[in-house]
Amino acid sequence: MNTRREPLAGQAMEIDDVPLVEAVDTVATARRDERIPIRWGKTIQVTSAPDHERVVLVSGTGRVELTLEITASGAKVVLDATDVELRASREVAVACDSFKVAARRFEVDAAEVAVITAQDAAITATEGDVAITANDDVKVNGERVLLNSDGELRVPGWMKAQLSATLSAAPAAPAEPATVAASDVSGDEDLLRAFDEGAREG
Repeated sequence: MNTRREPLAGQAMEIDDVPLVEAVDTVATARRDERIPIRWGKTIQVTSAPDHERVVLVSGTGRVELTLEITASGAKVVLDATDVELRASREVAVACDSFKVAARRFEVDAAEVAVITAQDAAITATEGDVAITANDDVKVNGERVLLNSDGELRVPGWMKAQLSATLSAAPAAPAEPATVAASDVSGDEDLLRAFDEGAREG
């Protein structure tokens, strides 16, 4: 049977093997800087400060698993767990000002359609490749499609240097003599016709 002992003046409250549901009721009446032991060696710490109220769930090893902080601007929840699974039969909607994910590996698997819409979008691979694979067409539409460019309509510096080195190393091709039509020299078609007829008769 659970035992509960009211604390004396200057003593912390002690609750042996108290279920979490009952411990929540105790939190409501807990003093500032209170520690409430619950099952599995875990502890609920309730602290109060001029700018916030905080409830922290600490594991038996001392690791903080859950933090609920309440301030004048709203509530903040921090969950520190080995694994977190979220399942919904229909929709999971997240609305926020900024959404950040820091992970060693990040995967998105959509059975039908995946859409990313933004005013500006960027994909950057800091060390490896960027691979795009499609079963059908790959469509790229834009006001300008720039490849190997820093965003300006000019040859990038690295390409200019490589082209200059290649052109300077290539041997110059011999110049061919320029030829023009005879009509472009004389401009007299009757004279050229008579010249051709005399050459054939001779």
